[in-house]
Amino acid sequence: RHGGVLWGALTGLRYARFCIGCSLPLCVLLFPVGVMSLTAMGLVTVLILVEKTTPRGMTVARLAGFALVIAGAVVVLDPALLPTQVGMGSAM
Repeated sequence: RHGGVLWGALTGLRYARFCIGCSLPLCVLLFPVGVMSLTAMGLVTVLILVEKTTPRGMTVARLAGFALVIAGAVVVLDPALLPTQVGMGSAM
């Protein structure tokens, strides 16, 4: 049966579960990226914009995902390749 307060509440809960499932991983990624580097945050923002607003968005997303997996593997194999910021804190 469609209609009524209970039906509306259940529909809202299902939608919230779907929304959290889609958005939570992105938020988990964006918070530390934004704290660490505004440049990286800007690049992620542009990537998401291109993915969502162009006809080839899925292709862009797949290529970006592939590139990020490769970059992650390279950094795991040689952590010295990880970009760092020099002079941003006190030496220990």
